[in-house]
Amino acid sequence: MRPLFWNLGATVALLGVFVGASAHAAPLFADWENGTLGTITFVVTETETEGFIQPSEDTATDPVFVAAYADVFPTLQFQSGAGPADLRAQIQFSEPLPLGAQLLAFDLDFRMEIFRIASDIGFLTLLAQGETQAGGMSQFPIYNAGDGTLTSVFPGNGDNPFEYSLFDASGLSSLDIAWINGGVSSGSRIVVVLPDGQPSPVPLPAGFPLVVSGLVSLWCLRRRPRAT
Repeated sequence: MRPLFWNLGATVALLGVFVGASAHAAPLFADWENGTLGTITFVVTETETEGFIQPSEDTATDPVFVAAYADVFPTLQFQSGAGPADLRAQIQFSEPLPLGAQLLAFDLDFRMEIFRIASDIGFLTLLAQGETQAGGMSQFPIYNAGDGTLTSVFPGNGDNPFEYSLFDASGLSSLDIAWINGGVSSGSRIVVVLPDGQPSPVPLPAGFPLVVSGLVSLWCLRRRPRAT
């Protein structure tokens, strides 16, 4: 005869999976205006020899990008002025970024724009490159992992502001990002993101203790010796 009651351990395990699954959060982006990334805080020190650095916002329509991140997201923009830019942002986080943290660099086009990206744990690993706009066909920049430079391809495929380069930012506590060259009024942007968010513990449902209590009672009934 099949057991009338589920095994208690298996049932509690399934409930644990349910509770754990409900803890998944949406991607969490660095807030450049307030210096926060969830519970992590950070300070940006800017050196602006030519051009300027400012918080900005980007939009995306590419379905793959939108599904992984968002259709609107905050960025830190590096913008040239009347001539080639010479900009530097040093970012100090209050604690090491968690496993899975990412840095994305956007819009390195045919103007020979260059990002130099370094961190306290060394140069970053390039994970992927792709588009933020549906139907985009960008000429992707070239990354040199030996010195952390991400360089646009000249002459490239025209102006390609919609591409991104994705880097692993796990474990780093600081970033040192320089942006140079670029034409008049050109610009590039970065994003720091926790793709899985920073979920808080999910409160147990109000009836959860009663469910566990009932399961324990059922388990005890199963363990009661049968009459002979």
